[in-house]
Amino acid sequence: MSSPNQALPHLQESLRHCSLDIAIYLATQQDSKGEFQARDFYGKAFAALLWSLHGPQFDSQLQRASQAILKEHSTPLPPHYHFEFNRFALIHLTHQKPDLGTVESLIGP
Repeated sequence: MSSPNQALPHLQESLRHCSLDIAIYLATQQDSKGEFQARDFYGKAFAALLWSLHGPQFDSQLQRASQAILKEHSTPLPPHYHFEFNRFALIHLTHQKPDLGTVESLIGP
């Protein structure tokens, strides 16, 4: 029987592959304007965060998503819109990609 410490690298690698598969799938679902076909209340922000974890191969999707997020928030948000979930993802996104910059204004105080 292996110890938990021996199993950890295998688990980490499995999760990284799963995460990458999800990132690739989401990239295929994003349109040229950075939107997803289905309603995505928090999808763009969390997809952008996921893409930021996988290096430059998703930079174009990340840029489109950040522009779509900015556009979405330039108009009045619907009632009961819980932006704190997006803010959570965007805070972590700015730590992953500090050069992105475009979404910092949406994080707020």
